[in-house]
Amino acid sequence: MKINNIGSENIKQDEKVNDKIEGKDDIGSFSYYLEKYREPVRAAVHFGIQCMIFEEFENFMEDRIGMDFIRGDKIIKDYRNGYRTRESISTSVGPLEDLRIPRNRLGGFVPAAIPRKKRVYDQMAELVTSLFINGVATRGIRRAFQRVYNKCLPGISNERVSNITRSLIEDYNKWIKRPIQKEFTFLIADAIYLSLKRGTKSREALLSVIGITDEGQKEFLFFQFGGTEKSTSYDEIFLNLKNRGLNFKNVKNITIDGSPGLISSAISHFGEKKVQRCTVHKTENILDKVSDEYKAEVKGFLNRIWNSQSKSEAIRKIKDFAETYSEKFPGAVACLIQDKDSLLRYYNFPSYTWKSVRNTNLIERSFKEVRRRTKPMDILSSEDGALKIIFGIVENINVRWERKSHWKKMVK
Repeated sequence: MKINNIGSENIKQDEKVNDKIEGKDDIGSFSYYLEKYREPVRAAVHFGIQCMIFEEFENFMEDRIGMDFIRGDKIIKDYRNGYRTRESISTSVGPLEDLRIPRNRLGGFVPAAIPRKKRVYDQMAELVTSLFINGVATRGIRRAFQRVYNKCLPGISNERVSNITRSLIEDYNKWIKRPIQKEFTFLIADAIYLSLKRGTKSREALLSVIGITDEGQKEFLFFQFGGTEKSTSYDEIFLNLKNRGLNFKNVKNITIDGSPGLISSAISHFGEKKVQRCTVHKTENILDKVSDEYKAEVKGFLNRIWNSQSKSEAIRKIKDFAETYSEKFPGAVACLIQDKDSLLRYYNFPSYTWKSVRNTNLIERSFKEVRRRTKPMDILSSEDGALKIIFGIVENINVRWERKSHWKKMVK
């Protein structure tokens, strides 16, 4: 395929336009389209489609240049004859303006991409971000273009693919400011620790909040890197949710881990009687105060407490726990007793909510997907890199959650 120097006639008749295009060719470079749109994904879609059209034209003209064709009583030689411009084509990423379609003297060239443009444009618009979100490294994205379209798209370098995916950060910044439309009555807040490279490798807290409505509709409401789990960090998050429309008075319960900053902030914004301590985190804290030979036994006892059929039954089992282990493990007993009330608040709600309300596992399970997809690639080399892929995954999770109620399968 020859893209440069498609025809001296073409260059002469459009000299002024080509002077503005890097390389002075008919297609231009990716940087030309990036400057034109200031939107990396739309620029990539236009550039890719333009490359496909010109390659189709080269194949169309391969056996026609200089050949004699009979038209009426004349014999005419066919050759390239500039191009026509299609002013605008609507796509899912916005209009593509001034799409160039090459033409020949005798005509007959119809780009295959044009009749099926809706499907092609939408595929190309989503390809880069979709592959990136699903854990494909930037070098693999360029190869994917070649596999999907069976074409080598010049100018789609690894560096430029990285530029394209930067648009995800802009989308993330809009996402954390979007209005909250639903009435969320249950909140789950926790920090997931991910390895990040800021000069040196470090583990940093990704502070996250999920909301659940009375009908069981779930939604990721917020996430951001907070460095450490300080109360000021969560204060900012809760104020963000409030400013976006979350009605704090309608929140019946907020489930949190045991970090002092989160506990302090949650009590400050929602009141102590709405705070549910995570039973999974508490179990881990208690087991830290138990010798190895008793860990399995104590864990089984704690699980029986959390799975009691009523609050009164759970309280009786906590008393039994204290009597059984007060001499052997006084620290473990004290750890359980001191937070008894906040550990059993989930019994104030319908039984089909208990498994979700009593712990923060919903957040942990969601981020297993993040860890799985980022494992084969060095995507967490920066905060922006991490936010891009996490945002894409979280958006997909939210779409999936919209399809069904979280409670429905639990209702007897």
